[in-house]
Amino acid sequence: MSQGPQYTSCVEPADFQPLNMAVVYSLAALIGAGVITAIFSLGVGAILIIPTLVQLLRYILDFMLNGKLICLHRSPDNKCMCSSDGGTVCAIGEVADTEDVGEDKNPIEDIDNDYAVNIVLAPFDMREFALHSADDNLAIATAPAQPQGDLLRLQPGMPVEDGKPMFTAYFRTMVMTLLDGQYHAWTEIIGRDYGWFGIVGPDQQKEWGDYLVANAWLQPRKFSVPVLHCEFEGSRIRDMLDAIEAFSFGGSWCKKNWFFRLLCVILQTLFSPFALAALAAAWAAAWLIVRGRWTYDGGHTGWNEVHATRTVQKVFNVPNTPAEFENFRERWCKRMSEVPHVDSPGVRPLEPGEQTTYDDQQRPENQWRMHPDLDGCEPAGTPGIR
Repeated sequence: MSQGPQYTSCVEPADFQPLNMAVVYSLAALIGAGVITAIFSLGVGAILIIPTLVQLLRYILDFMLNGKLICLHRSPDNKCMCSSDGGTVCAIGEVADTEDVGEDKNPIEDIDNDYAVNIVLAPFDMREFALHSADDNLAIATAPAQPQGDLLRLQPGMPVEDGKPMFTAYFRTMVMTLLDGQYHAWTEIIGRDYGWFGIVGPDQQKEWGDYLVANAWLQPRKFSVPVLHCEFEGSRIRDMLDAIEAFSFGGSWCKKNWFFRLLCVILQTLFSPFALAALAAAWAAAWLIVRGRWTYDGGHTGWNEVHATRTVQKVFNVPNTPAEFENFRERWCKRMSEVPHVDSPGVRPLEPGEQTTYDDQQRPENQWRMHPDLDGCEPAGTPGIR
């Protein structure tokens, strides 16, 4: 099992500073003034536009990479602890739906090329969700009896606005046919909206109306389900910020000149989603256990999420009774905690279970590439081996 990348960092609640919109509007106004000046000065106003645009991009990209995520720490009372500080969590549930790169995003938001999986945390009763409102469903999913409810619950110290927490939780729309209990993601029935380069999304009202007519006898019902939003990080924000901070005409071909740098960004943008799309195709409607950093996303109205998701494992036969599920979760939490991270040395020390696995991986008998019988070796001390 290998780990996915992590480019973002998170800040502690006391250190969080929201995006300063006064700075954004001021820089945007200077860019607008530069455009007007350029029109009446035969392009001379571009001298103002370019550096201001770079500063605006640097400010926004740095916030998205290093400022918008707030570190969360799971209580040590929880039986599923994946790190000593509670910042790395494990979660088990069923995939409600996926969010492809660029889905439901405008061109500005599309700077973020993360891919996401939304998980309905086990144990759950989808029919119960179908019969209640979104607010009621959040209360159901975060009830004290729910072993994973804390992952969705508002945590102390989160940002407030007008005296109220900036917290909405994260919901996805599902459709259930009550007669047979079958359920599907809204996007499976209606389609997806990528909102990019003029691509128009589906006519949701028409598609839903057609579905209701065709399936009326099954009693279809649309409802909202609280989910754990799990993001697999793309590199676009990091790459763009690096390009601004370290613009160079030397080094690798990506930094040879502006043309090659632009070409790199275009190629990364075009091809990076395909590997993640394959993951979605393979694991849609599957039961998963994910492990990653638990954060609150302060770049939106606000919700808890796993960002970045570092490891993901498909699982089967997840029990739905609380006691059996608790035992199942503890066993998998222990196994997921044994997967060592691949961050640079000094970023985070390895946990004891991670260290044991890492040490085992370094042993000569575990260094084979093709198959142990072809290019492997026997461990020292094996009978007959000197």
